Amino acid sequence: MAHEVDLESFKELERDIILRVLYRDQTVQSTEEERVRKLKSHLQHLRWKGAKSSSQEYKEKCCARCQRALGLLLNRGAVCQGCSHRVCSECRVFLRRTRAWKCTVCFEDRNVKIKTGEWFFEERARKFPTAAKSLWSLRHHHLSVRASAAAPAGYRNLATSEDLISLWKTCFCLSPPR
Repeated sequence: MAHEVDLESFKELERDIILRVLYRDQTVQSTEEERVRKLKSHLQHLRWKGAKSSSQEYKEKCCARCQRALGLLLNRGAVCQGCSHRVCSECRVFLRRTRAWKCTVCFEDRNVKIKTGEWFFEERARKFPTAAKSLWSLRHHHLSVRASAAAPAGYRNLATSEDLISLWKTCFCLSPPR
């Protein structure tokens, strides 16, 4: 149930306002994508830094992240509630709310999911596994827009009007979820 919008029916001022809003939205989205990319890059760096190598022999009682030897009485390590690896006191974080330990990688993974909103999609998939349409597909169900209007002169260098209209299509969903 998509609605067609003919941009030719808009006045020049209205079209200019719409294109400015779309350009601002495009700028915000690219900034957000860069922020998420940096967060995920940092998380990947933590994973690589603390990963055990399959070609190297490890002591049975060593930290899963930094490979320091763990003691029998002092610095025995704690089991991470996320990955179940034993980690030393330098490589873990205490979660006050759940009163449990998490290794720095699992803790950062949790933070990235919170900051990017991925937790929402994971929880939704877990709670509604048989849902026919995910929110992701609903987000991409968009208006079909017919437009051959050129961008106002001030926006020609920023992006083509087709790029901005395509962005507009993905931003707005007028049909109700099924």
